[in-house]
Amino acid sequence: ESYPYKAFVTTWYHKHSILIASKLPFTVGKQSFASTQISFELLDLYPVHLNSFYAKKRLEQVEELCALIKHTSTPQIITGDMNFWKIGNFFVFKNDKRAYRLLEATMTCITKGVSHTPFGMEFDGIFTSNEFKTIKVTQELARGDFMDHYPVWCEVLL
Repeated sequence: ESYPYKAFVTTWYHKHSILIASKLPFTVGKQSFASTQISFELLDLYPVHLNSFYAKKRLEQVEELCALIKHTSTPQIITGDMNFWKIGNFFVFKNDKRAYRLLEATMTCITKGVSHTPFGMEFDGIFTSNEFKTIKVTQELARGDFMDHYPVWCEVLL
């Protein structure tokens, strides 16, 4: 198999909604309503799918996520569907702006300014801790049958 290590993780709306598939071994660590810690040998990954309907809930989830990662000294990546209603520096909802600023206080958003939808919104995001150097952020302007966002991925160096 191309990806011998796999696990489903839970998000706010479903028990098995994010698939983690890796060529490297990992362990599933701390879990919260906002995310699950996926620990590799050299880094921790936090896949997210924040609340789709309410900015206040997204802010609460980001606060919970920040509490989850606060005491971790391992380099970190937070990635996924943030659902922040954002275009450039403009936020439709003030709680999305607060949540984004809270993440940006300790992490770097490497997908800033990259549109993920046909109408220019930046719903998805990749935030990295300072140990990472961004090599490339790529977006494909293609949609799958069940996707409402364009795929976005990154190449980083640790």
